[in-house]
Amino acid sequence: MATWQDVVNLCTDLGAVATDSDNDTFRYGMQFDNGRKQSCIIMFQRATNGAEWVLIDSPIGDVDANNLPVLLDNARRNLCGGVIAYPGGSPVVLHHSQPLSSLRVEDLLSILGLILKAADDLQATFVGDDPF
Repeated sequence: MATWQDVVNLCTDLGAVATDSDNDTFRYGMQFDNGRKQSCIIMFQRATNGAEWVLIDSPIGDVDANNLPVLLDNARRNLCGGVIAYPGGSPVVLHHSQPLSSLRVEDLLSILGLILKAADDLQATFVGDDPF
């Protein structure tokens, strides 16, 4: 079982940058062998029942409405994460959430790698450029 402080410590070790004074949100990026980069936001969230969660959002980009069904079909093949759009709809992101009670902090790096690679692959296919 991980605590949010465990996640904060890992984020700090990875060089992620805190984006708020409470250390509830971090920005992290990863570079791949093909030269592409992908970023994500790692956030703390408390559910209505009090459970603590970690949320990971990695932007894909602006996706044309005509391509959205194909993007969703491609995204369903990922091991983790789902495609969502926040109000306003831009950009579309690959979103993953997990309760801290079922997370081993040492597994978070693997999860980040899966999410960032999947988001970058979707971005390369449906957006083309590498804006994030």
